Amino acid sequence: MAEGVANCRFAALFYGAAARGRAAAAGFGLIFIDGGGRGVVYFFQDMERYVAFDIGDKRIGVAVSDPFNTYALPSQTYFRRGFKADVAALAQIAAQKGATAIICGLPVNFDGSEGVQTHKTAAFIAALKEAVDIPVICEDERFTTMMAHEVLISEGMRREKRKNYVDALAAANILDGYLNKINKAKGQENG
Repeated sequence: MAEGVANCRFAALFYGAAARGRAAAAGFGLIFIDGGGRGVVYFFQDMERYVAFDIGDKRIGVAVSDPFNTYALPSQTYFRRGFKADVAALAQIAAQKGATAIICGLPVNFDGSEGVQTHKTAAFIAALKEAVDIPVICEDERFTTMMAHEVLISEGMRREKRKNYVDALAAANILDGYLNKINKAKGQENG
């Protein structure tokens, strides 16, 4: 690698994904451009990339992890069209984002018990697990939508506009909780 780097005029770091069948390979890459305009690309695979879904009856919020899995970024809001179409669309979104794992919010009651929405979401998650070849992990989503609403209200966003953003922000809250948990566990292993 050092040969192509010594006289480079430009270097860039990128995060990318390449689909392979139903699974995706994700990782970092470096691009070096030499004085003659020739580029050399180095791609380092086996990087984790998480996609989170906040699954609701009408909308599904989508969030992705940053390349270092330190924080979550709200990505988009998917408007539901039907059970099978929704499962296929989320599997496609996960592949497009280069996900190596999917984190799904599981709505439980305030006391931790399961309710009707828990069972509906669990059925959807089971179908999603069948549609993808990567791990699908359930994460407690209590208070994530409420926190998202509070953030958007504090920013002065009107109710009509909030519905386009609240679910993606809730998905980011779900993913942040998961990333904090795994990063804390990694810190305890290394420390």
